[in-house]
Amino acid sequence: MKTILVEGGSTVIWSFLRKGLADEAKVFVSSRVLGGQAAPTLAGGQGVISLDEAPRLRLDRIERLGDGALLEYTVVR
Repeated sequence: MKTILVEGGSTVIWSFLRKGLADEAKVFVSSRVLGGQAAPTLAGGQGVISLDEAPRLRLDRIERLGDGALLEYTVVR
């Protein structure tokens, strides 16, 4: 098994989650709120029609970084 780090925008992240190609996700939550319709989101693309289709994540670790937090998730299969 090979480990590949993928950094990308919301559409790339969604593609990997949707197709089951991601094993983990690391999300940084900032202490600043951008807001607005043009604000970036974690997962873009088409999304799901029902919650049954939504990829599931398990929160494994939270690390405080300055005024924000790094959330580390494992993708549940």
